[in-house]
Amino acid sequence: MSSQFQKKVEQALRIKNDKTLLTKRLREAKGVLKDIYKKRFSKNKIDFENACMISDDGALKLQWILRSKPDKPESYNNQQTNRGLVVLEHV
Repeated sequence: MSSQFQKKVEQALRIKNDKTLLTKRLREAKGVLKDIYKKRFSKNKIDFENACMISDDGALKLQWILRSKPDKPESYNNQQTNRGLVVLEHV
């Protein structure tokens, strides 16, 4: 594993493991949602144990992940960032 890749992983995991940084990251992700989805996260309910923000009705979540496929090698379609990814998922 390259040192640059490892550094990105460490930086991303720092966000996941710090409640303040994770809250900021999830709120940033919420901020780029279409209004129809953004409104569903008005309570900003964060599940720190699972690194996600739960929608007001509990049907959706903004899930923080290390990268798209963390069990696969890094590639163009599976890039490692220093912030991780946030994806919108059904619960």
